Amino acid sequence: MNKNQYDVLIIGGGPAGLSAAIYAARAELKTGLIEFSAPGGKLINTHNLENYPGIDSGLTGGDVAVKFFLQSQNMGAEYIAEKVVKIDNLKSFANKIVELENGEKLETKTIIIASGTTPIPLDVPGYWKYYSKGVSNCVVCDGALHKGQDIALIGGGNAATEESLFGAGFAKTVYVINEYPSFISEGVTMKKIRDTKNINLMVDSKVLEIKGDDEKVTGIVIKTKEGIKEIPLTGVFTYVGFTPASKFLENTKITDKKGFIDVDLKTAETKVDGVFAAGDILNKPFKQVTGATSDGTHAALAAKKYIDLNS
Repeated sequence: MNKNQYDVLIIGGGPAGLSAAIYAARAELKTGLIEFSAPGGKLINTHNLENYPGIDSGLTGGDVAVKFFLQSQNMGAEYIAEKVVKIDNLKSFANKIVELENGEKLETKTIIIASGTTPIPLDVPGYWKYYSKGVSNCVVCDGALHKGQDIALIGGGNAATEESLFGAGFAKTVYVINEYPSFISEGVTMKKIRDTKNINLMVDSKVLEIKGDDEKVTGIVIKTKEGIKEIPLTGVFTYVGFTPASKFLENTKITDKKGFIDVDLKTAETKVDGVFAAGDILNKPFKQVTGATSDGTHAALAAKKYIDLNS
């Protein structure tokens, strides 16, 4: 086998991809883990991972991501820090092609797609103008830049509410702005938020514009039931949803119309033989770390079985 030929190539280094890498490498498959950014996926943006079995509140998502990654390396998985632009030749057993952004083409018997999702931008004036100048998708990453200042988290789901607690540790005031009448979040989280004095929950409130000067964000304009008003602040963190990271699959017909993937629940296999999928890229309602690790495990074991049956 040449250096560019693998038993399994895993696209995506989040919890699903890392779990798949651990299991595939442990099964003595030549395993490549392809991830163009820091391994860990959305885990690295989670400040407190309280709902993963066996993990106490002293570990951040970033801590757990490092442990996952090091375990995959210790098992023998090869880390490939590149971006996938295309997969091809999928009818072949031993020579499926994964093409990287640098032009390199890797050959493999099986592929596990665990590319996850990317944040949806807020469709308002000022978002892109002030992106990285006060606008961000990650409080854990960029929140410390706003110590002692007022910030806003936009969204009504678990991501926005959970990260508001992290923001409350350094910000003067944290506004959590939800355009819907109620928050979709776990009861424990909401209780903690209501007990935190510097978090201000705002429902039925829609952001109309992000304002700023030549260098940074200075405030947001929102519409509430009482009317339109401006809130002065320095940071805007958006948690309005995610879109599948599946552009590289456009030539395959593996995805649905929205870009997500359906798999056979027994085999974790997509519409294409020898191509599996796991994690948030799947078309499923609940996207949690525990589910992603389960998906990755399933896909790796299924890939091993597929190779054994076709060798």
